[in-house]
Amino acid sequence: MLQGQTSIDRLAQILANILPGLQRLHAQGKIHGDITPEHIDWDADFAGYQLLPNTLSLANPVYSAPEQLQGKPVESSDLYSLGVTCIHLLTGVHPFDLFDISTQKWIWRDYWLPNATDQHGEKIANIIDQLIQPTLEKRWQSTAEVIAAITKITKLKSVISQRLIPKRDSVGRTAAIEILLNSPLISDLIFKGDVHGIKDIVGR
Repeated sequence: MLQGQTSIDRLAQILANILPGLQRLHAQGKIHGDITPEHIDWDADFAGYQLLPNTLSLANPVYSAPEQLQGKPVESSDLYSLGVTCIHLLTGVHPFDLFDISTQKWIWRDYWLPNATDQHGEKIANIIDQLIQPTLEKRWQSTAEVIAAITKITKLKSVISQRLIPKRDSVGRTAAIEILLNSPLISDLIFKGDVHGIKDIVGR
């Protein structure tokens, strides 16, 4: 369970860790249905963040997308919940206080104090803004789109994957590389643009 305020760099690591798992869940035709800070935890074995399962099949309405509250959840509903979770973590303010009922708009940026040293802070914030769009058509439609958007910002992860995972490699080698790419350490190096540091670790 995540608590307290989170930096944009740490949030990037969280997203890098849990988005692939969420993508696999959606590929199975399943919806998590209750993504909240309480369902994100540190996995010591994986050395990264993981999305805990929704074992009770319940949803916290504060984090739920409008269509989910109407009993019509879709994959993008999970992305909305993930976005609300992100703004809660970034601001340390409960989502109930981050939505202006009079204007029907999120005002989370009024509470967010970005660090001037965050290289990708504003761009990631823009991704979050699209995650929490109340209108389904204006929101990210798939986890793959969000992963691609984050990858485009760094311009590194897809290149690293292509260069370090030759087609002749075994499934085990490929899986190992993908786990490394999604680990907090590698995620941090990706967002810092340290290609040599990444190659050094993966090549061990």
